[in-house]
Amino acid sequence: MSKITFTDLHLHTEFSLKDGKIRIADHDDPTRVKSEIVLNAERRNTGVITATDHGNMYGQAILAKVAKAFGLKHIPGCEFYIAPNSRHEKAPMGDMPNYWHICGWAKNKEGYRNMCILQQLAFDEGFYYKPRIDRELVDKYGDGIIWSDACVGGTISGPITRGYMDMAYEQFMWYLNRFKDDFYIEYQNHGIEIEDKANKIKVAWANEHGVPIIATTDAHFAYKDEKDAHKTLLCMQYNNWLDNPMFEGFPGDGYWLMDEDELLERYPAEYLNNTQLIVDKVEPNIIEFGKITPPLFEV
Repeated sequence: MSKITFTDLHLHTEFSLKDGKIRIADHDDPTRVKSEIVLNAERRNTGVITATDHGNMYGQAILAKVAKAFGLKHIPGCEFYIAPNSRHEKAPMGDMPNYWHICGWAKNKEGYRNMCILQQLAFDEGFYYKPRIDRELVDKYGDGIIWSDACVGGTISGPITRGYMDMAYEQFMWYLNRFKDDFYIEYQNHGIEIEDKANKIKVAWANEHGVPIIATTDAHFAYKDEKDAHKTLLCMQYNNWLDNPMFEGFPGDGYWLMDEDELLERYPAEYLNNTQLIVDKVEPNIIEFGKITPPLFEV
């Protein structure tokens, strides 16, 4: 009998280009042959499938079709790139990165529409190395979306690891005040010292203000023994050599779709079970097929 109720909410498929390698669909027979993401969802036994690809929602319609074919609930998701200040600032910012990360999941059709708008504006207005949104856009188009602070490079952990504690706390409080119970803190454990530091601080803030903490693995490949294959993929992205002793791929480990025992070794059961809080909020059939909805034009 399962000891936890856990859904992989933060994971990267082949549509996280040169970065993720989890298969959304079988390329030859997507509606009858189960892909890696479907097999994992069935193993979890929560009946849910999602993906948070980097800066895009390219795979969401395919994912929705796959979910429908195998009787799963689909949650549209994305790990957005978000500018530290304004999306219109397109110049080096000293020791500040060009972007942080932030995760969003549509909980209804309004949220999905808003996520599509955010992605379009990220490319049209915010592109600087990556397609970026900013807090102005999140404020304007953030309704209907469940938000989390993402990974160690996220909008809260990133400033913490650089020593910008006031900035990190201001971010935390802004998202909490703006989205209230649709804001969550992610707890990841990849055996990285700076990640542990960020976790400790974020957990304290979350507990103080009653923000739920969800465990996420930030999975980029399906099986533990695919680490070297994933490293090869990263070499393509970073223009590196596989035999370069200075290049180890992702720091730490734990970026695969873990089994239950592996999860419980790394994550508190409470944080794993808290993923169901998000699953329960999301409406079914957000992306519908066979129904034509023309755009609204102001005449």
